[in-house]
Amino acid sequence: MKKYLLLMLLVPAFALAQVKKGTTKPVTKTATKKAKPVKAVSTEADGYVINGNIVGLADGTTLKLLNGSSGAEEQTTTTKKGKFTFTGKTTSPDFKVIG
Repeated sequence: MKKYLLLMLLVPAFALAQVKKGTTKPVTKTATKKAKPVKAVSTEADGYVINGNIVGLADGTTLKLLNGSSGAEEQTTTTKKGKFTFTGKTTSPDFKVIG
């Protein structure tokens, strides 16, 4: 009985703790190889820009933006002074991997 009472008290708290639409914050993700956080900042409603800094890779190293589900290569860029940028458009949020 106590378990059900606790559950009944927690369900409304979880429902009220949901993020409201339109209150999104920049997403911070970390790349591999001793990288600093990567911030994804949207410039358009359907576009994205991913800027990142990475330590330990030579200039001109190719980085790939991969589909998180299938692993298919979607975009490539190269590093310059430890920095890289991916830009593009998307129709909906999706999971991506930088490799």
